[in-house]
Amino acid sequence: MPLLPRLLLLLHIFGLVTTSGCPSSCSGNGACVQSACRCNWGYVGEGCELEAADTTCYAGGKVCLAFKVDEASSKLHAMVKATHRGWIGLLFGPTGMAGADAWVMTVQAQTSAPYTDSTVFDVDLDDRYSSGYSQPSKSGDSQDLALVAGWHTATKTYVAFSRDLETGDGSKDNDITDGMNAYYALGPSNAQSASHTSTNSGKLGTINFISGTAAVADSEISMSIVRDKHTHTHTLSTHTKHTH
Repeated sequence: MPLLPRLLLLLHIFGLVTTSGCPSSCSGNGACVQSACRCNWGYVGEGCELEAADTTCYAGGKVCLAFKVDEASSKLHAMVKATHRGWIGLLFGPTGMAGADAWVMTVQAQTSAPYTDSTVFDVDLDDRYSSGYSQPSKSGDSQDLALVAGWHTATKTYVAFSRDLETGDGSKDNDITDGMNAYYALGPSNAQSASHTSTNSGKLGTINFISGTAAVADSEISMSIVRDKHTHTHTLSTHTKHTH
């Protein structure tokens, strides 16, 4: 066999090039759809090459988070699964919204259900920062979340992405580490003006990204702030559109 075909064959065998258009042909742990891997639940990474260290579901199964830290590349690989069709917000910080990273995502099909491999999804994935109990801002915050894929099934929404453990983004990103308090909020629609309520927000628990464990919160703690017995709701708007 001539040298070039042999070289291409070897590269294909070792997953460096694929005929499917997806890294490592999704490692046998997912489906290659529109040149992006849709990993089976429990696997993460651009090529579904990593078995998740944790796949905990929270808030009665409303939100699930699968993740694995790849120490070789110093990256967090994650997938969110939600029984939800509006925007999804995950926040990681010391105590609630103040000083928290806000990861906001939406998935919108361009055609109505039923969904097939030819269905195109518009995916919004935003990296934001919350300085206090108000709408998280993108001001001065670089986009450090890298989208892998986003899609709907008949009953669930999936978004897969990655992020460097340390982004160097000044005070706008918290380093990914152990002992991170995690919170969630779910919007009623993809509309930027749609606000979450106390029944669709709360504390997920404490997540140890490096060691790969998560502790579910004993009870849901509302992200809505109660002051003088009045409940305030907040809006998380979405930008940065990706199409898959």
